[in-house]
Amino acid sequence: MAVGAVLLLFVLPATAACFYYALGAIFGRFPSRLPARIPSHRIAILIPAHDEAVELPNALASISESDYPVHLRTVWVVADHCTDATEAIARRSGAECLVRSGSPLRGKGHALAFGLAAILPTRPDAVLILDADCRMSPGLPKRFDAELADGARVVQCAVVSARRPSSAVGIVAAVGAAIDNRMASAADRLGRSPPLRGTGMLFSREVLERYPWSAVGLAEDAEYAAELRRHRVPIRFAAGECVTCDAPPREDAFLGQRRRWRASLMVPGAGRWFASKPVILVHLMLALAAAIAAGEMWLVMWVAILTGITAAIYADAMRCVGVRWPGFRSLWLVCRLALLTLGVFRARETRWRRTPR
Repeated sequence: MAVGAVLLLFVLPATAACFYYALGAIFGRFPSRLPARIPSHRIAILIPAHDEAVELPNALASISESDYPVHLRTVWVVADHCTDATEAIARRSGAECLVRSGSPLRGKGHALAFGLAAILPTRPDAVLILDADCRMSPGLPKRFDAELADGARVVQCAVVSARRPSSAVGIVAAVGAAIDNRMASAADRLGRSPPLRGTGMLFSREVLERYPWSAVGLAEDAEYAAELRRHRVPIRFAAGECVTCDAPPREDAFLGQRRRWRASLMVPGAGRWFASKPVILVHLMLALAAAIAAGEMWLVMWVAILTGITAAIYADAMRCVGVRWPGFRSLWLVCRLALLTLGVFRARETRWRRTPR
């Protein structure tokens, strides 16, 4: 009886999760490729910004440094209830700046809806959403253009955490992003839609006009992805090109950011409980402890094999971001993330807050 309970509660879910990530690690190594072509699509780049005077110049510079033809790209910044120089910086760069103020409706989702309402009448072929604290790789617009030419209507690119892995937050964010990108690449190779990541997302005008943006909650990317799933609109993944973001500098800010992201777990059909890496890791450790407590050597051996496979997956991700050993502080942070995901530390956030940088 005890062995059966251990199997149902711990070992079987741990086995499913382990093989889920193992398949992702294997298939994600072989991303889809598209041939180079002469760009032809008009792409509008939309940047929602709330008090981003420090980070916005880097995002705008990355757009200027891209190799996409200037006449085929436009840049739009939504200065959303800003109290700093965000608007002035956007205008000096030559971007179209939309000022949003005086509304009780706050948050990125509302800013995106505001910006899209202004952009779509200009008839771009597609809209690329870029966070104000992210930089895009020079070849990203060309890759998106190739995806559009190949028939894609929604495309998500890789999202990379740029902070050097010298702190627990930097290590956890960088390794987690590396695994997420590998899993997204695998989903694309297997004909499944990867999740939207909130930045580095491209939508064709046809999609945005047919399914108007109404995702205004704390997890606007997961909400809109759920809308696309309902209408069977596939999402592609553009491997090889990326947007780069900095992880929050402090653990409290990092945990606060992840606390807000928990809202994605409540989106119907999102399926992110299973994909929550900290929860999966903690569950694997509990499975090992339960197998040992049950006194069945074959269970212990099986969970040990699962642990070894999982360790290999994380070792590969750490190699990709230049980390040899995550450190005990990082491991403790992962445990805190798992507890936070399960809702142990605090009640779920109900309103949007800007992540301190």
